[in-house]
Parts: sequence; structure tokens; C-alpha cells
Amino acid sequence: MPLSMASALHRGEIHRAVARRFSNAITSRVVSEMAINDVTGSVQSLGPMRPDRAANV
Repeated sequence: MPLSMASALHRGEIHRAVARRFSNAITSRVVSEMAINDVTGSVQSLGPMRPDRAANV
């Protein structure tokens, strides 16, 4: 195998690893943003119930 072909294969592996890491970072960021939205949404939906609970106590 010529050296240039080996380096090209190696470069392809590096590119694939970088692309995988990049997509993983995007996926984890999207998931964390969705989780944050879920938390804020549930807090907002619980918001009106809080004064009632305080009054009942």
C-alpha cells in the first residue's frame, strides 16, 4: 500500500471521528435544551398551583 493511500485512509478515519464527535455534541446539546424546556414548562404549569398550596397550609 502506498504511503499516500495510508495517510488518506488515516485522514478519513480522523474525519469520521471528528464528525461523530461533532454530531454527538449537537445531539447532547439538543437533548439538554429539550430537558431545560421540559423543566421550565413544568415549573410554569405548576406556578398557579403554588399559592393554593401555601394557602391550604
